[in-house]
Amino acid sequence: MSRTSMPRPLVLALAVWGAGIIAGCTSLPVSGSQAANLSVTALTRVAPTAPWCVNPADSSIAMGDNGLQLFEPAAGTRIRLATPSPTALAWSPDGKRLAAALPDGDSTTLAIFSRQGKPIAQAPVPGRVTGIEWMSSADLVALGVGIRIFSFGDAITATLYRWDGTSAPQSTTLFETTVKPLTVRQWGERIITSISMAISSDRDEMLYTRLHDPPAFSPYLRIILRNLESGAERDVATTAALSSGGGRFVGTGDRIVYGDGSSLSRVMAPWSDKVIQSFLAPGKQLAASPAGEDLLLDGHLYQGETEIASFPPASDGSFAPGGTLYIRHDTAIYRIGGLTEAIPAPLQPAVAERLRTMRAWRSEGLISDREYRENKKRIMEP
Repeated sequence: MSRTSMPRPLVLALAVWGAGIIAGCTSLPVSGSQAANLSVTALTRVAPTAPWCVNPADSSIAMGDNGLQLFEPAAGTRIRLATPSPTALAWSPDGKRLAAALPDGDSTTLAIFSRQGKPIAQAPVPGRVTGIEWMSSADLVALGVGIRIFSFGDAITATLYRWDGTSAPQSTTLFETTVKPLTVRQWGERIITSISMAISSDRDEMLYTRLHDPPAFSPYLRIILRNLESGAERDVATTAALSSGGGRFVGTGDRIVYGDGSSLSRVMAPWSDKVIQSFLAPGKQLAASPAGEDLLLDGHLYQGETEIASFPPASDGSFAPGGTLYIRHDTAIYRIGGLTEAIPAPLQPAVAERLRTMRAWRSEGLISDREYRENKKRIMEP
């Protein structure tokens, strides 16, 4: 892996080149009751299915587009950080580091870059990485998928890697399964990309999808909630289609949203299995605002239960702190202005650690969800 050296004249040329590309792109259609109150700004080009990620600190954007690119919105410039196009991206919580999964044959290079794009560290892992998230500003987790091909089908192994950027990544096998030849022919690449992950705002719990392909039935996904401190897991939902976008945490993590991949998305409390809200959207593309006030489901933007705007169904989005929405439509990324939400005040370190401990206890069955919620309420009361 190497970072391409870019002299100033080339950076300036890229600014003009990028602006020309955006000007030639199809505009982003917006409709709905609040559409007139939203502003739409085209930012930069991105490959149609490549990962992209907005820096929570300064709104710079990392994306896959003929390699790994870093876009600076203030200057309108892009620089290439690596030649391979990434399969997963994540900014650290403080916005000072970028993690990328860069394919290298049958393996993947986990790479860390500085905010300015300087390579900091890298480590190889087997298979293809489909998700990457930061546990803190110093260490991260990545979800890797390995495939072995046999005459009776493909053997799939999902592995969780944890890496601090210095020592070798530590691995934990999440599941192993076998996929029928017919499923391989029907779903192809989607078999790999259907295995996804998301992390909670407190960065101690994760959702991931577990693939099942029974001999006499159609393949399906289970959505698993895993506590990253204890390693304990809970099966929270089942989707009947590999086209589901998996699950996302909503707000503080006491709720999740997931789609069945065909017609319905649900917001639920994963520890009580209570469905809180249902939406007529398949949940192939999911995003939740940091405070959990807004949801973007297959291009439909909701505040609470009310749909306030809609974008093309295939649009995928990402919310920044404060509620600003970014959307990728076709080959362009847009910033949507006019949405706001309060940024929650950070918890005192002692309070945050106590809640993490209680969530680990809950995952192991040492306390009930009711006991967790009652104790959390007492701790959070002024």
